[in-house]
Amino acid sequence: MEDKTQNQKNIINVLYFMIVLSTILSFVPHTMGQLISLTLIVVALIGAYIYRGKDSEDGLLYNHMTYMIGTIWIGTSFILLGCMIMGLWVYVSGDQSVIMRAITQLEAGGMITEEQLTEYTNQYIISNQSLLIKSSLIAVGPAILYFVYRVTNGIARAGKGYRIANPKSWL
Repeated sequence: MEDKTQNQKNIINVLYFMIVLSTILSFVPHTMGQLISLTLIVVALIGAYIYRGKDSEDGLLYNHMTYMIGTIWIGTSFILLGCMIMGLWVYVSGDQSVIMRAITQLEAGGMITEEQLTEYTNQYIISNQSLLIKSSLIAVGPAILYFVYRVTNGIARAGKGYRIANPKSWL
């Protein structure tokens, strides 16, 4: 019985670790980091569904997998909503002059090279840097804190072999 419980704790911890690593890698400003982050969160979600299906409803694994599934779905929904709010905020309040220069160039029949596109992107980021940081912290920050809270709670409870009191709750 102890081996089964320890094996379940190991599975739970590995999947929580995948969520933590995915969250950290989501901040890496490189395509490969983003792809690995997406892969990890999808694998953790699929794994949670699979392991939940293999355990009884009163089991430790079932309990934590239900909690983990909720954490991923609710947390990523909050992040998506936050990104939409952030995008709208930057669109409405940001300095769009760099984008307007690119559009003017295109309307005049000119092509934009990859180097020019990179330069326009860098100029846009520099001219809107404080707005991008502020909107990111306000719009997406709460979702990241939600992930941190849920995963920390889950890891702490699983480490002691405890179940989550109400694994279907939003908090």
